[in-house]
Amino acid sequence: MVECDVVMTAPNYVGERNDKQYLDNKYNKEFADWLANDLRFRGPTRFQMGRFQPTEILAFSNIKNQSSTKQWPMHYAAIEF
Repeated sequence: MVECDVVMTAPNYVGERNDKQYLDNKYNKEFADWLANDLRFRGPTRFQMGRFQPTEILAFSNIKNQSSTKQWPMHYAAIEF
């Protein structure tokens, strides 16, 4: 089993149909819902990526890999590049 500190997903992202990205992304919403209800993870922290078609990204932190004094800010952030 692989453990990670942060898991990120884009629940509403479909991708390009012409190169079949939608096949890789069709379960993003279910995955985000699963992480939100999994007691091993904290979050989500929400942010947006993309200049012309912003996409909401959800980040979940692994509680096991964090010290008790280290807290993630639970807020919505927009990131522009």
